[in-house]
Amino acid sequence: MDATKSFCSKKAFDAIDDWKYGYVDKKNLKSFLRKHNYIASTAECMAIIRRLDLDADARLSREEFYDGLRPEQPYSRALKRTQMRRGDSSNANKSRGARTVLSIRDCQILMPKQPQRDIVRTQAIDRQH
Repeated sequence: MDATKSFCSKKAFDAIDDWKYGYVDKKNLKSFLRKHNYIASTAECMAIIRRLDLDADARLSREEFYDGLRPEQPYSRALKRTQMRRGDSSNANKSRGARTVLSIRDCQILMPKQPQRDIVRTQAIDRQH
């Protein structure tokens, strides 16, 4: 990947899929991370892939990879500054909420009450919509 300010998802995918399989699996991801001086375990690589994998085939297609990188809400510094000037507290609190310590109520939500496999599948399905 080029060392530029702009980010290109295609270049990112191609950098990880250096064997040109057309998908990213645990071997590609582990190799990419090793090249960039991070020794990841197979479990860590599979956790990343499971988080982004929509069809549960244990590999990321180009579309799944792009969807996983795409933000849920667009971010704009200009919009953020405008909201701060207006004193729009509802949006300002949302942006600050990501950096605050989780409350007890939030922790209860994160505790799995169903098998882990179903949680990952639900998260992937939610991302599709």
